[in-house]
Amino acid sequence: ARWHPLYGDRMTELVFIGIGLDKGEITTGLDSCLLTDEEMQQDSAVFSDPLPAFV
Repeated sequence: ARWHPLYGDRMTELVFIGIGLDKGEITTGLDSCLLTDEEMQQDSAVFSDPLPAFV
């Protein structure tokens, strides 16, 4: 069902495994990371990068 005619079964998945995980809390947390439509239209240089520089 996930087979793409050009790309095959390539995909990225994020999997959480554990006991008593709160799916709603995880989903809310991840959704809060998404850019808004307005942010998507901005130049990415206006956003700060919280990760250390890659060397």
